[in-house]
Amino acid sequence: MIGQTISHYKILEKLGEGGMGVVYKAEDTKLKRTVALKFLPSELTRDSDAEKRFIHEARAAAALSHPNICTIHEIDEHGGNPFIAMEFIDGLSLKDTIKAGPLKLDDAVSIVIQAAEGLTAAHEKRIVHRDIKSANIMITEKDQATIMDFGLAKSPGRTQLTTDGTTLGTIAYMSPEQAQVHTVDHRSDIWSLGVVLYEMIAGKLPFRGDHEQAVVYSIINTEPEPLTALRTGVPMELERIVTRCLAKDHAERYQTARDLAADLQRYQRLESTQSWHARVEEAKSRRQGQRGFKTPISRWLWLLLICVPAIAVLIITVIVPRFFSPVVDQPGPERKMLVVLPFANIGNEPEQEYFADGMTEEMITILGNANPARLGVIARTSAMHYKRRDVTIEDIGQELGVGYILEGSIRRQGEQVRIAAKLINVEDQTQLWSKNFDGAMDDIFVLQSNVANQITEALAVELLQGLHLTNRTHTPDPQAYEEYLAGRFFAHKGTEESWRKAIKFYEEAVRINPKFALAYAALSHAYSVWSGWYTVTSKIAYDKAKEAADEAFRLNPNLADAHSALAVIAAYFEWNWQKADEQFRVALDLNPNDGETYHYYGHYLSFMDRDGESIEAFRNALKFDPLSAYHRNCMGIAYLKKEEIGQAESSIEKAQELEPESPLNYSYLGFLRERQGRLEEAILSWQKAVQYSDRLPTFLAVLGYGYGKSGQTDKAHEILEELELISRDGHIAAMDISKVYAGLGDTDRAFALLEEAYTNRESWILGLKLDPGFDTIRDDPRFLNLLSRIGVEP
Repeated sequence: MIGQTISHYKILEKLGEGGMGVVYKAEDTKLKRTVALKFLPSELTRDSDAEKRFIHEARAAAALSHPNICTIHEIDEHGGNPFIAMEFIDGLSLKDTIKAGPLKLDDAVSIVIQAAEGLTAAHEKRIVHRDIKSANIMITEKDQATIMDFGLAKSPGRTQLTTDGTTLGTIAYMSPEQAQVHTVDHRSDIWSLGVVLYEMIAGKLPFRGDHEQAVVYSIINTEPEPLTALRTGVPMELERIVTRCLAKDHAERYQTARDLAADLQRYQRLESTQSWHARVEEAKSRRQGQRGFKTPISRWLWLLLICVPAIAVLIITVIVPRFFSPVVDQPGPERKMLVVLPFANIGNEPEQEYFADGMTEEMITILGNANPARLGVIARTSAMHYKRRDVTIEDIGQELGVGYILEGSIRRQGEQVRIAAKLINVEDQTQLWSKNFDGAMDDIFVLQSNVANQITEALAVELLQGLHLTNRTHTPDPQAYEEYLAGRFFAHKGTEESWRKAIKFYEEAVRINPKFALAYAALSHAYSVWSGWYTVTSKIAYDKAKEAADEAFRLNPNLADAHSALAVIAAYFEWNWQKADEQFRVALDLNPNDGETYHYYGHYLSFMDRDGESIEAFRNALKFDPLSAYHRNCMGIAYLKKEEIGQAESSIEKAQELEPESPLNYSYLGFLRERQGRLEEAILSWQKAVQYSDRLPTFLAVLGYGYGKSGQTDKAHEILEELELISRDGHIAAMDISKVYAGLGDTDRAFALLEEAYTNRESWILGLKLDPGFDTIRDDPRFLNLLSRIGVEP
């Protein structure tokens, strides 16, 4: 047909041929434009059903006008053979594009957004494509995606063209309902588009088999291999989107193509924002580097300062002896550092988020206890900074100082759980290992153990006695374990309401299984911390915390968490300094990867005026939790106590960068500014602390202190009145109110309240030694006497 003129179209060349048509490139001689002509294959010209489908394609597509849907100009016939004149798309089919290999993630997402927008226009006209696949999406040189071939589309008023039991479409892209010849709707197209997105990212289809029935079986019964296990650098958020598209039950998929496009656009914005921030930080670093030594040392320089000595040690102790000494003792295996990134909550309801977060924390704990001398594991706080963030492997490695990254996902369906995990070497970004683990909730502890064992094997870390769960005293009751995970989830939110919820979940966990030592230890910590910040009396907090800690220790004397809980109680409530020191040391011997215990130990050491050891403890906490604003803030206060203002400022300002809306950050920043003689700025910071804490009494008291010290006595008394009103509904620490009077200069009232705090053994009265809010009365003999009675050197 090449060279012929049909109607007013001159055939230029053949573009392709498929089961439902032969397509030619042609010139529209009337309008002087290039078009594509699609003819029904000659062998189907006598097939009435095929002809009806062909005509239907033209009518369905012609009803749509959208930049991502091929435009139909007209339908005509030549010698009794119908043809469609349509928009000529100068480009390649997506199928041909994928043959060159997986697409860049940005490109794949952009293509699916465009296709989803085209499908939105079709679905709003009640037209279901039913044959979305990579071969039916064209990509132009300008990366515009266009949906082609509506020959199998289902639209209002269309006559049924197939008999029952006949499958239309391309098997590998069919939804489960389409493969089973059930009624389909627009959500079937969403499934197929999810298959296309998977194909672009992985470079292969999610459902495969040696024959069509094998593919159909896979579509209906099996889950595709996680994208994060197939390709390094796939964000968990993107995998979540793909997984939702491929939900077997259409009610669990995106309900509209518009929703899918919106979710992908949110993903793009997040990625773009993070890339922009990265570029800004890089530019800042460059500018700082040009200003000389007066500016803070950049992250890159810190890395250099850290790495050069390490390399020097390596050269001196390993490389030089190896090459220049005839006989040397072989050094032990190096200690490897690992971060467990937040496990993605795949295909689960948002309220199941606690389960994925809890599993992340458990993997951190299990691996951290595996062999601490050989394997260091970054703490939960820092790991959670990367939740739903698209950050490069290289950046994570640099920020955390790790050589290995474990990332994974959790899919829970009823009582069945699948854990997908992969281990990545940061240095060359290679995937060392990946695997899926399937099991029931009853076997969740076995699943955790299997994952942890295989990871440590991949890291070539020799375990002391294998990896067993006996040291963690896990409960065999999955319901109790779920309650414990929910408690951990809420405890880390750090609000009064979340702490109350955490305690309820822990209490339910030990009610279900009274032998659950780990839950008792967590319950003890919850009461110990809660008493310092929220409305509960120290007597109640002490009794409950002590009872839970004692029970945890009775159930498992080798549980690090139990010793840590006992150490906190000995220090904060009992003022038994020797016992506290012993228990902290035992806890850290059992689990030297525990940044939280190092943190509490740092406070204790500061109370004891062991300031150098205190700062070293906070540094150790940051070694395992480098993105913790809390550790940096407290180290800053420790520096402030030593009058090392520059170091204090560096720590506290870094904490501010990490958590710019944390009330604790603003509280400590205020004390720093006060010590620098910038009281007005301090008050602004304390006002922010009150704002972000939702007027928590502890932060109100600090602001009242600032008002009193600055001479704004009316405002200070307004704070006191507000605290009085709050105290009618719950307990407020006398020590907090005392701070306001200290700021006002009313020392008698301040000391009367401090005596009350002493009598009630308020847990944070130890803060007298550290808290800058009492600097105005620190030289008073009554203050020194109070410290002596607590057992702390004045």
